[in-house]
Amino acid sequence: MNSLGLNLILRMGCICTKEIITINSRKYKVCLHYVFSGFSTVLLVEDIVTHKKYAIKKIICHGPEDQQLATKEVEYYKLIKHPNVIECLDSTCKGTADPIVNTTSEILIVLPYYHKGTLANDLERRAKNCDYMNPIDVLNIFLQICEGVKAFHEAKPEPLAHRDLKTANIVLNDVGVPVIMDLGILNFIMDLVR
Repeated sequence: MNSLGLNLILRMGCICTKEIITINSRKYKVCLHYVFSGFSTVLLVEDIVTHKKYAIKKIICHGPEDQQLATKEVEYYKLIKHPNVIECLDSTCKGTADPIVNTTSEILIVLPYYHKGTLANDLERRAKNCDYMNPIDVLNIFLQICEGVKAFHEAKPEPLAHRDLKTANIVLNDVGVPVIMDLGILNFIMDLVR
């Protein structure tokens, strides 16, 4: 869905399917489903008490390896604390993935919702309107993205590599600050060198 249509829907309020998700005693109404990849979905949700909007990344795990990778993603979110890297607000694991008995598990990751969308969305909109960024803004955004990448490279106990850095994986906060997201394919730099 284009960002204009999404913004229109969001201004009208949460149009929910009445699906409720509970994560560590907090309840969220599901407003919208986005297909993110083959194994995960991103949900736009609204906290039932505060009415604040969040994004929940829902990862379906079909086996122990999937569950281990998804759990690792949650650890990465919690490991990197930087204003230019998305923050994990909460998470939970529901069920146990076991291919022998044909059961799956779900890892649910609560993330901030960035209504401005991705840098890719912003650049597409600007291109359509011939409203290009001035060079100072381009350099400022680039510098902040570099600061976020630096946080990965300086992570402890071992440095990390994002491995999928692109404009579609960078969201913009309310004041236009870039925030790197989608930490699902992070890897220890030393593992990449081996």
